[in-house]
Amino acid sequence: MVQAKSTSYEDLKTFTQALELVKRNYVENPDSKELIQGAIKGMIFSLDPHSSYMTERQFKEMSMDIKGEFQGVGIQIGVKNQQLTIIAPIEDTPGYRAGLAAGDKILKINDDWTKDLSIEQAVDRMRGPRGTPVRLLIFRDGWDKPREFKIIRDVIKVQSVKSKMLDDQIGYVKIIQFPRPNS
Repeated sequence: MVQAKSTSYEDLKTFTQALELVKRNYVENPDSKELIQGAIKGMIFSLDPHSSYMTERQFKEMSMDIKGEFQGVGIQIGVKNQQLTIIAPIEDTPGYRAGLAAGDKILKINDDWTKDLSIEQAVDRMRGPRGTPVRLLIFRDGWDKPREFKIIRDVIKVQSVKSKMLDDQIGYVKIIQFPRPNS
C-alpha cells in the first residue's frame, strides 16, 4: 500500500514539473487553470471512450438541458460574419414577445459592446434572475439605425419536442433541439 502512494506522489511531482516547464518556456503565458482542466480531460478520456470530464459551465448547461428550463431572454444565439447574431427566438419567451427575430445582430448587452464577447460571455450577460431587465441594442437588415429593446427576464421552459394532431389521422411533430454533445 505504501508503494502505491509513493508512486502517486512521484507521478504528481512529474506532472507539477511538466506544468512549471510549460508555464516557464511556452511562447505565450498559458493559463494554469486551462492547462490543468486539459490534463484532467485527457486523463478521464484515457480511461475509456464513454468517460468524459465536464467543466463547471458544461455541467450547469447540461443540468439546464435536463431540467428543461433557465432564466433569461429566450433566444438562441451564434456568431455570423464575426457578429453576435440571433439564430432564433424561442416561442412564448420575453425575446419572442419583444419582437426579436432570426438574423438580428446584437450590438450591445446593457452597456457592453458584443464585438469582443464570446457566446458564453454573451449568454452569461443575458441570463439572470426572473423579473430583472436586460437591454439589447439590435440592428436588423432594413433598419436605418439600431434599436434598443428592454426585456424583462423570465423562466424559459425548453421543450425539445412539440406535437399536435392536425386531424384524427395526421400528427405534427416538431423537433426543436437535439441534446448537445460534450466537447
